[in-house]
Amino acid sequence: MLTIGLEEVHFHAFHGLYPEEAIIGNEFIVDVHVTIPGTHPVDSISETVNYQGLYNIVKKIMAIPQPLLEQVVYSMSDAIKHK
Repeated sequence: MLTIGLEEVHFHAFHGLYPEEAIIGNEFIVDVHVTIPGTHPVDSISETVNYQGLYNIVKKIMAIPQPLLEQVVYSMSDAIKHK
């Protein structure tokens, strides 16, 4: 298996249940790891995960305010699996 990840990516976002969180926002640090099954060597970019594409997915999801962080994580996971 091969694991590709983004670590300690910082975002200012407006997730949370409380009205203050929607106004002020919070700082979030996001780690994302994607595991690619298989044991053969990767010879082409099409056989792996594009770091920029992964970052763009996370950035897009972080820009959509959600009341619960669990919803944010689910949205990221779902979007990454779909891509």
